[in-house]
Amino acid sequence: MTDLNSQKLSRFAMSVNSDVNEQIVRIRRESAEEKEAILKAVEEKVLYDCYNKIQKAVRKIEGKYRRASSLEEQELRTEVLQCRSGLIKKMFDAVEEKIINFVNSDKYEEFLLKQIDSENIKGAIIKISEKDEKYINTLKEHSGCEVQTAEDIVLGGVAFLFEDKGIIIDKTFDNALEEQRQNFFLNYSFKNTGGTVNE
Repeated sequence: MTDLNSQKLSRFAMSVNSDVNEQIVRIRRESAEEKEAILKAVEEKVLYDCYNKIQKAVRKIEGKYRRASSLEEQELRTEVLQCRSGLIKKMFDAVEEKIINFVNSDKYEEFLLKQIDSENIKGAIIKISEKDEKYINTLKEHSGCEVQTAEDIVLGGVAFLFEDKGIIIDKTFDNALEEQRQNFFLNYSFKNTGGTVNE
């Protein structure tokens, strides 16, 4: 009877051991699956956090370079505008110098007389620069009109004032140069073509 009990006990122990082994295998499998799921979730979270940090760093770097680029672009534009202004000033200074040289030449008096002859100036007052005061008598005799100096005429030339009509015909170099300066700003620009002026 002891042998029978012993065998039953042995079978029971084997059955229990088998169940325990199955439970152990199942628990290990579930633990491995759970561990894998936890590791995957942690890995995904770490990757997501890293991605966000990288994106934030990229945006920061892009913003920094955009600001630096915008600042540099603004500085270059300012430099171009200053250079352009300098070139325009040099150009108009050179024109003004040529006018001054012409006004001081022997041909200037003849030029003034031709300006008078080119208009119907009957009843007009001829306005000239204070520097051209020496031509007053010549211009009076040639035109038969009153001749006066005007402070606002600096470079030279003549203007015809018709007081009764409220009209002035301005043929001064001052006016012509100012008109050219305005036209230049309206119609021309410096483009990147080897430093030439283009329309």
